[in-house]
Amino acid sequence: MLKRASALECVARLPTSVLELFVDRERAMRTRALGVAPFHVVPLQVENLPHLQPSPFVCIVGGSVTDVAIEAFIQRTGQPILHLSTAPQPPARAQSLSETTRLDLFRWLERLRQYFTDAGHPDYLDALPWANGFVDWPEQADDYVALHHNVTLPNELTLEAFGHVGAMVTPLPRVVAYGDVDLADAPFVVGIESSVERLVATRARVTRGQPLRPGTVSLILTVPSTVREWGRAASKSRDPHIRRLLTHFVKQAHYPQFVDDRDFFEKVKADRLSQGLIQTRQAELRLYTALLCAQAASHLAPVIRLPPHVNRVSALVQRMAGALASDTPQRRSRAHELAQEVGQWLGDNIPQKFQNIIDRPQLGIKIIGDAPLEWLPIRGLPLALRFTVSRIPGTPGDVLVKAALSGNKIFISKAKARELLVIRSFEDDDPIRTLLERAIREYLRDATQEVDVTFVDVSSEEQVISALNESSADIVVFDCHGSHDSDASGGALIIGSDRVNPAAFGARARIPPVVVLAACETHPLNSSSMTVGAGFLWAGATTVLTTVSKIDARSAAMIVGRLALRLSEFLPHLEAPMPWSEVVSGLLRMAYVFDVINGVTSAPGGPQLTPLQMRQLMFMTNVEINTFKGGWFELLLAEIANCANMPLDNVERMWRSHAYASESLLYLQLGNPEAVWIVEDGATPW
Repeated sequence: MLKRASALECVARLPTSVLELFVDRERAMRTRALGVAPFHVVPLQVENLPHLQPSPFVCIVGGSVTDVAIEAFIQRTGQPILHLSTAPQPPARAQSLSETTRLDLFRWLERLRQYFTDAGHPDYLDALPWANGFVDWPEQADDYVALHHNVTLPNELTLEAFGHVGAMVTPLPRVVAYGDVDLADAPFVVGIESSVERLVATRARVTRGQPLRPGTVSLILTVPSTVREWGRAASKSRDPHIRRLLTHFVKQAHYPQFVDDRDFFEKVKADRLSQGLIQTRQAELRLYTALLCAQAASHLAPVIRLPPHVNRVSALVQRMAGALASDTPQRRSRAHELAQEVGQWLGDNIPQKFQNIIDRPQLGIKIIGDAPLEWLPIRGLPLALRFTVSRIPGTPGDVLVKAALSGNKIFISKAKARELLVIRSFEDDDPIRTLLERAIREYLRDATQEVDVTFVDVSSEEQVISALNESSADIVVFDCHGSHDSDASGGALIIGSDRVNPAAFGARARIPPVVVLAACETHPLNSSSMTVGAGFLWAGATTVLTTVSKIDARSAAMIVGRLALRLSEFLPHLEAPMPWSEVVSGLLRMAYVFDVINGVTSAPGGPQLTPLQMRQLMFMTNVEINTFKGGWFELLLAEIANCANMPLDNVERMWRSHAYASESLLYLQLGNPEAVWIVEDGATPW
């Protein structure tokens, strides 16, 4: 895939749907902003091409090495499959990818219509608005400055895909040797801010007056990741220059490289092995940028690329993971302190210009990378609770590519969403074996809508696969122990005597689109190896609710119990389709409300609230959450202070010391939860 970056950039300039050929650019942009028309690209090895299900609606992109095989495949199918090529001289029946225009695609669509007519199906494409004809998008020269650097390209390319072309200036440097380290990032921050604001303004203009759905992506935050193998290779290298170069890749602090060591930069330029490593790293970063382009164009969402030194928060994250893994009485209080230290560190090291953009009304934020940006405080509250946030992991690279390019929309009816498969694996004498089952039963005791919960006990990987294949549920919960090794073995669910990572399932298992993991360490933030959560994405899940550390079994059971209750009592009352990202975010916010109330009331000198007052606080705040009001957390603290006749500052201090890093903050939405929509039976969101 490293060589396919330029092809992905070209694809990101094309329509996401043939419907875009019939509408004006503003309507197409508005549709993408609604989150209903992303790209769907599937990387395919040429040897697997014969197994591809032939369809005239498939577009195959190839190049010099693969074009012959693609042409042979298309000829065997006898179908007018569109073949786009990156080769300098494409085959006769293929088109040049870089030169393909919207008009070319419309003409192909006309040929496809004729193909169906000749095959006796003249009405096959009648659902398309042919009466509109082809709608051209003439190029428009805009007043923004296009830098065409990796850090700004996703935003600029998204605008260019709709014909908005900015004025070119001298591009920012990619590899430089500055003398003043403090000034190295300044032009990059300004350039990123400018490109983001331009796309923000365009998005606001085309969606004005349009009801946008909470949970859809309106902003993308990212910082490039580096796999630990670079660091391991550095520690093993006997060549001091290579060791230093690899260490630089892992610990790069600034947008440009080598800003603080001109002599070393000159030595690197003269060494062939060093140049080869640099080219490999640059190819990784270009592919990463191309994936960002696809994401930005899919959602019409601006990308803020943060400085690389944000990744250096990993040392603090490691300490916090250690605190959460501890069995000492100070475990939780230390976790509260360290979570705030992580947040403070992020706040100190992310440019304020970017934080100002983040702290605007957001429908949903997509994080691409491995830094714990969910814990960045926004008006004091972690980002993951302030907004609806999901994450595509930056490593392993194969998972990043698959998740970033997957645009399949999944529609789950409200009735189907009330079917839960729970796969459980514990020893018979394990004290937590029935916790989750009892929690679900308790939460659904007075439910008005039945939730069909099926428990399947398993003790081997094969039994897990059988349970998945025998169920038609779209939501699966794994109730078991989990662990993660920082070495290459990665994460695992403990199933009987087996350590199971779903990445190994391959095509043997049917993976539901939604996976919920009630197990420890299913996606630790300080790991770049294959976590359990990443493994489920690789195996085919659309979204996975994961845990970043060891968790309390009782709290995990309550989270799943609340989820069952939310499926029963909240979803039936939705008046419009809702993305799964918002279903889960609301769940975690309400769980956090419960945790905060319990935390501050158990603090020394904490407010003494009656059970009735607690229930009223939870009800009041939950109404704010479920009606998408942004001030639910401030309301909660203010009402606690009011009920206890206590200064608000005291309540806030107790929240920070006794409830900040509560269990609900230890969950991440991994993958693309905004691609899963809860709808009425037979309905779609548009």
